Amino acid sequence: MIPKNITKEHILSAITEIDKKGVPKGRHSSTYDLVHNGNSYPPKLIISLANKYANGEELNHNDFEGGKGKQAFKLLEQYGFEISRKEMFTWVKTHSEIVQYLRQNRNNQIDLIQLLRNLDIAGLHDEDVQGQRKDLTEIDPFSFFCYIYKFGSVKRLQLLQTLSKELKLSYPLDEKGIPSVNAQKVCLFPFAYERQNDEINRLWDFFEDALNDNVSDANFEDTLAINSTGKIKLTEGLFNILPNKYFPINGPTKPYLKAKWGINPEFKTYTEYSHILKEIRKNTDLPFYQLSHDAWQWSNTQKKNNYWIFQGNPDIYDISGAIQNGQLTNWSVKAHKSKITKGDKVIIWATGKESGVYALAEVSSEVYDGMNHEQEQSYYTNGDKNEPTSRVDITITHDLSTKPIFRSEIDKHKELGKMKVGSQGTNFSAKKDEYEILKRIVEMRNQTRYWIYAPGANASHWDEFYEKGIMGLGWDELGDLDNYKSKDDIVKKLQELEDTKNSKKNDSAANWEFKNEIQIGDIIIPKKGRRDYLGYGIVTSEYYFDNTRKNYQKCRKVKWVKKGVWADKKGDIVLKTLTDVTEYEDYVLRLKRLIGISEHSISLKSSEVINQAINTILYGPPGTGKTYTLSKEYFPKYTTTKSLLTKEKHTEQLIKDCSWWQVIALTLLDLGTSSVSDIFDHHWIKIKTKYSNSKSITPTLWGQLQAHTILECELVKYKSRTAPFIFNKTTGKKWEILKEQVSEQTPELMELYHKINEFKPNDGESLKRYVFTTFHQSFSYEDFIEGIKPVMEESENEGEVKYEIKSGVFKQLCTDARNDRDNRYAIFIDEINRGNVSAIFGELITLIEQDKREGQPNEMTATLPYSKEEFSVPSNVDIYGTMNTADRSVEALDSALRRRFSFEELRPKPELLTELNQNATNIEGVNFVELLKTINERIELVLDKDHQIGHSYFIGVDNISSLKQVFVNKVFPLLEEYFFGDFGKIGLIVGGSFIEEVEKGSKVKLAANFKYDDANYFAEKKVYKYTASHTWGSAAFQSIYTDPA
Repeated sequence: MIPKNITKEHILSAITEIDKKGVPKGRHSSTYDLVHNGNSYPPKLIISLANKYANGEELNHNDFEGGKGKQAFKLLEQYGFEISRKEMFTWVKTHSEIVQYLRQNRNNQIDLIQLLRNLDIAGLHDEDVQGQRKDLTEIDPFSFFCYIYKFGSVKRLQLLQTLSKELKLSYPLDEKGIPSVNAQKVCLFPFAYERQNDEINRLWDFFEDALNDNVSDANFEDTLAINSTGKIKLTEGLFNILPNKYFPINGPTKPYLKAKWGINPEFKTYTEYSHILKEIRKNTDLPFYQLSHDAWQWSNTQKKNNYWIFQGNPDIYDISGAIQNGQLTNWSVKAHKSKITKGDKVIIWATGKESGVYALAEVSSEVYDGMNHEQEQSYYTNGDKNEPTSRVDITITHDLSTKPIFRSEIDKHKELGKMKVGSQGTNFSAKKDEYEILKRIVEMRNQTRYWIYAPGANASHWDEFYEKGIMGLGWDELGDLDNYKSKDDIVKKLQELEDTKNSKKNDSAANWEFKNEIQIGDIIIPKKGRRDYLGYGIVTSEYYFDNTRKNYQKCRKVKWVKKGVWADKKGDIVLKTLTDVTEYEDYVLRLKRLIGISEHSISLKSSEVINQAINTILYGPPGTGKTYTLSKEYFPKYTTTKSLLTKEKHTEQLIKDCSWWQVIALTLLDLGTSSVSDIFDHHWIKIKTKYSNSKSITPTLWGQLQAHTILECELVKYKSRTAPFIFNKTTGKKWEILKEQVSEQTPELMELYHKINEFKPNDGESLKRYVFTTFHQSFSYEDFIEGIKPVMEESENEGEVKYEIKSGVFKQLCTDARNDRDNRYAIFIDEINRGNVSAIFGELITLIEQDKREGQPNEMTATLPYSKEEFSVPSNVDIYGTMNTADRSVEALDSALRRRFSFEELRPKPELLTELNQNATNIEGVNFVELLKTINERIELVLDKDHQIGHSYFIGVDNISSLKQVFVNKVFPLLEEYFFGDFGKIGLIVGGSFIEEVEKGSKVKLAANFKYDDANYFAEKKVYKYTASHTWGSAAFQSIYTDPA
């Protein structure tokens, strides 16, 4: 409602104010102008300001409407002011002339960029692989327009007008209908380090194709394939160069087309996009540029949610308790009653010492007069009267009552700096951006967060923390952080301890976040100084205070995954002790690439998951890198570097794999001349015993000593002696080792002895806690679990062939894991689907289930058929398999196996080729990425996705000759297998450059003196063959994905 006391003098005062101060941002008129003394003014702004001079405050422009016939315009016209419609769409001619200018300057892209710089447009930079910025040196015509339209309506019109003057083009008076560009994603091409396939020239070519009416599904798809070019950007780009011909399919226009004419705006190909344009034309003759403006206006008139802050004082009402118990269902409102409506979004704010956001909610009713429900009344701390007030019902959508977003966290976000909180009142207006930022903070809490962490000054505690699997925090004088309820409490204590009034903000934040905000599953990236990252790990415990430590007593347990040094070439690592960098997505991506943070490790979200046995099968078509993934991402998880080993563990790892005679020899080297009982008691013999199948150790010792005694010793009557001859029995019935004979016959034994005793934890060696095996048709239970096998008996009768029960690879791994429960072990089974899984696993198929492992609630054991041992599977054993879907799909696997494994699919990744070879999109003119992508799309259409071809076949191929060999030796044999030799179907995949029809004269002729009903079918049947391989050049391979007619 517009007050009636506004006079002409008030309006003239408003005009004078605009003359002095200009039009505020966002207050320009879109369609009409008030014309006065030759100048134009926004009519609604004039009314708003006039009310200030009439009634003391500016009238909210959202509280009244503009437009012909509306009260505001009638008032202005009543006092003799002229209201005129803006001249519209004058930019269309300007654009047409800019397009011709661009067309003439394709080879002068530096000049085009300088033209934009002369307009004071920022952001004209590129970026190399190290993340270093550099000047942009090339640009496409679509992105040229985008740089202008990343600004608001006033600024972009000014830029367009300045450009038109500079180039002596038609002067535009408006920019109505031109889509806005996301200022964070302006260009249609990626940064320099990602441009590997002539992206800029492809965009210029598409520009020419559009102007020449030569757009097709092929070049449309090719342009869409450019990283940073999407359907929205591309249709907006087409609209900018040909606004009479093309229509932008974007945020405002999509719902407009649906609501106005029921047109589905979704499309994938140029043909489908063209169909949308034709459907629009069936419904209206208005030009596309006017429709674009109409769609924008229409979207602005649609019902939009309002955003509100509902504020309460916890000294009066227990907001947190009410939310936790599900009793906060309505709110008293004293302001904006006419505007609050169902569906609006709400920020629940509590004031006081621990002020912050305690919930996000949604209004679920219109405003009504009512009282609190009885159960809600109990949360008033001072027994306030329950009187009728204006209220709305609310539904809590995000409960933050146990972990509010405190003011200190909000202060980190500049966009939240002007939130209307803290003043007296119950409800205030909020901005959509404020609500969305808060919502994102909440969502980030539920995802993996990334923390940069300093493990002591100059990383002084890093080695200790890594070895012990912890992270610690200093400020020891604070004591246990459980004693502090807020950051303010920590600040006050630090100020008291240091006798200072400095804010101690960063120190307080580090301690608070260490205890309260880091979560199990978060990624910790330790750093040293400003240049070096030292690895990464996964948080596996809540905060705890370790009073047994002398310092750094504030701790969390961490599963450290990697250790090393990764230099940050930018040298700008934050100096703070602890920093959450999760929201900086580009930075996190750079860290992932630099350090090699694997998605598998990130998925381990809690200590329970980390300690739980893993049964996983990686599956996919041939060549998708299943085995490679195991070796690069999984093997390191089960490899211990010697820097992490104790001497005892190091010794055990060396001893357990030695034969009995070697362990006895090492023992005598350590003891000197000794009796058998002394040898028996040595700790190296104890280690070997733990891993041995021998039931009686003393006879084994006697047998081995005699079998390897020197031939000259007459005190030993054993005849079947065997090399090496290194032991001697003395007259005192003791045994000695002859070092001279050891040096001559088995010098490696002396090396092993020194290796055990001269243990160096930092020598770079590693020990494997995994085995790798491959299943095949002949692989059996005896190979995997246990079986009877011929051996040269290590006993008193060595040399004779005997048979004994030998452990298979899995049983032996389980033995190793059982003797080392502090570490995880794994078996990697390649081609798991090629073996008879039920027969190979036998009774263990049930025992491998996670809840039936050793120490688990439903632990199970089984009696092995050969040894009659009671056997169970340790909980620290993980089982990984790979399977080729071209051999057998997941669905066809044994159901018993499927139930006990999780499955992780690995698909062909053509884009990976460019990461391994930056020229992969243009090797002698062939785009390997498009080549593989096209072949696989066709295979999926003709056959299925399980028979696609993996990217690994093309890794290392760097010329046409080697590409030809890949096709001859790998691709074509696979396709022949897939299609059972049907060359016609292979032709559907690779095209006529590789498969051709056998000429009729060359076909086999059937026997004429025999009659067969379907003989004509075979006589007319088309037969295909490979074309001559010498014709398989660049053009032939290009034809696979360009597919010429």
